[in-house]
Amino acid sequence: TDTPVTQDASEEVSDAPVETVDAAAVSAEATDAAAEQPAKPRLSEKEKLQKAAAATSYKDLPTLLSLQKRLERLIAEPSPDSQADADTQGADTQTENDPELEKISAQLESLISENQAWQQTLIREVEDSVSGLTAFVEEGRVREAQSLWDRSQNSMRRLSSEEQERLQALLAPLKLELNKLLDWKKFASSEKKK
Repeated sequence: TDTPVTQDASEEVSDAPVETVDAAAVSAEATDAAAEQPAKPRLSEKEKLQKAAAATSYKDLPTLLSLQKRLERLIAEPSPDSQADADTQGADTQTENDPELEKISAQLESLISENQAWQQTLIREVEDSVSGLTAFVEEGRVREAQSLWDRSQNSMRRLSSEEQERLQALLAPLKLELNKLLDWKKFASSEKKK
C-alpha cells in the first residue's frame, strides 16, 4: 500500500510573527551544551613526540635535537605502571617493554644521521665551488662568479657555525677578488653611459 508523503513540520511556512531571540539565553544554552560534550583528550608526551618526529625534516637539526632531549626525559621518567611497584623492585624506566619509544628513538637517530650526511654533502659542494669560483674570477666572468658565490653562501647558511667559519675563511680571498671585478664592471658600465 502506498502511504501519502507528508510535509515535515519544519518545512511548513508560518504566518505567525517572528519571535526575537535573547542572545544571552542562546549563549547560556551553548555553554551548557559544550559542558555536556566530553573534552577532547589531551595527547600524551609520547603521542606528541610520535607526531613531531614523523613531521620533522632531516634538515631541521635543532628541532630533531630538541625532540631527542624530550624523548630522553620521557625515557628517564618512571612509567606509571611501575609507580606501584617502586617500593619493592625499584623504578623501571619507560623504555623497558615500550617498543613505541624505541621506534621514536630509532626514527630520530635515523633523521639525525641523514642530516649529518646532508651536511657533509653541502660542505663538499662549497669546497668544490672554490675551484670554480677561482676559475671564474681569473677569467673575468663576473656573472658566473657572483652566481656561484651566492649559491655557496646559501649552502653555508645551513651548516654548523664551526663549518661556516672554516669555509668563510676559505672563500674570503676570493670575495676580495670578486669585489674588484664587480667594481671594474661598474666602472666600465658607467664610462659607457657618459
